[in-house]
Amino acid sequence: MSKYDALRVIGVIGTAFSFYKAFSESIPVDDIIIILISSLLFITVVSEFEKSQKRAKAAAEKENNIVAEIRKQLEAAEEKLGAVAGS
Repeated sequence: MSKYDALRVIGVIGTAFSFYKAFSESIPVDDIIIILISSLLFITVVSEFEKSQKRAKAAAEKENNIVAEIRKQLEAAEEKLGAVAGS
């Protein structure tokens, strides 16, 4: 289970507990709607943060691959230059 899944579980448990308290204590419907909206926002924010982290990781990996390819090409060019200079 990832840390994002754990945060979602915490959000769901918090929502369930909030609804339990709301219905057991006869809280007004407006407050129940606020609880629901805030819980959904929490879960949505966690999901969006997870997506942005995955995109950032993929971008960093792509950048590292580009740098590695450039290094390979530079090394190959240095070898060719050394071979030309040596002849």
